[in-house]
Amino acid sequence: MFTSFRAVKFWLFPLLAFALFAASCASVKVDTRCESSGVLRQPASYVWFEEAPAGTAAIDSTSASSSPRLEVEDAGLLEEVRLCADEQFAARGLTPTTAVNADYIAVPKLWVELHEERLDPLFSAANAARFEVGGVELALYDARSGARVWCGGASTRLRDAAVGFGVKVVRYAPTSEERRWRIPAKVRALFAELAAAQN
Repeated sequence: MFTSFRAVKFWLFPLLAFALFAASCASVKVDTRCESSGVLRQPASYVWFEEAPAGTAAIDSTSASSSPRLEVEDAGLLEEVRLCADEQFAARGLTPTTAVNADYIAVPKLWVELHEERLDPLFSAANAARFEVGGVELALYDARSGARVWCGGASTRLRDAAVGFGVKVVRYAPTSEERRWRIPAKVRALFAELAAAQN
């Protein structure tokens, strides 16, 4: 009896851990925005570029806050964005091709902002925190005219970078928390905005 109970506990623990992980992923708050400048043709083809076509107006990526925005050049994360977006494009009748044959040019970007917040002393040992917000931007351009057809952005809180202690003078101590980019969730949110903009 005791042995069988231990066996049940052994099998239930991974299931419980997975359920908690899935619940935490599902509860991630993704802030999105989009700008539609035309109707997306379907079916169509696209090619990935690192930069927008020459002469194209820059995307207004300014934040509502005064926090400076830093563009992130991470080849691994950008590749993850492209792979996730490839799946979403395929579901909408868009297929990857070469630059010569493409109907659209797709350009991904990553950025990070550093924010500060005061914490409630009743629920936290620290008085303040510095946290990072990270975003994914994706823009589609007409491959022939260079005109932007659509652009969108999705952001989440990446991590708490530092915690602050003190009342009159707050001193910050860095944390060892790693950034949680949640690229698939951001890309899905982006394409949900794309679908809404095209309807």
